[in-house]
Amino acid sequence: AAFCCLALAAPTSAAPNYQGLWWNAPPNSESGWGINFAHQGDVIFATWYTYDLSGKAWWLSMTANRTAAGAYTGTLLRTTGPAFNASPFDPAKVTRTPVGTGTLTFSDADNGRFAYTVDAVQQTKTITRQAFGPLPTCAWSAQPNLAGATNYQDLWWVANGAESGWGVNLTHQGDIIFATWFT
Repeated sequence: AAFCCLALAAPTSAAPNYQGLWWNAPPNSESGWGINFAHQGDVIFATWYTYDLSGKAWWLSMTANRTAAGAYTGTLLRTTGPAFNASPFDPAKVTRTPVGTGTLTFSDADNGRFAYTVDAVQQTKTITRQAFGPLPTCAWSAQPNLAGATNYQDLWWVANGAESGWGVNLTHQGDIIFATWFT
């Protein structure tokens, strides 16, 4: 299924949408890592770009379900699989290993906390939305009109899960797209 952010006026009663790229608060205080949210309904799919204990780049993902107003919790997974240039890509070689849990708690549409336990290490980060242009107004629909999309912010991957295990997060603000590719 494809989902998109449309540049539409949101109803005033709409629930906040946390979709986009987030990082430590205050901005620039921990540049070099971030967490992307693809927010659809009561679920946030998060991809976290960070570093392991040896300083090597590491990404984790989490499907976080809404547990209360502004709160989402899920299992953090480490995913490994074929190299980025594998051809053909073999999705059977993708493995997902639980490494901990995470909870996202938002105080408003642009600020929150990311509390996690990874390999017995517990930490809480104050996070804020990374803004580098005008933020889109997101509207989610199970059957969006992609022809009307004026903003491409979301999580993208090969159709039908044919290459499950990698993806590209697009954060689209104004005339700028910031892409993070996890592979």
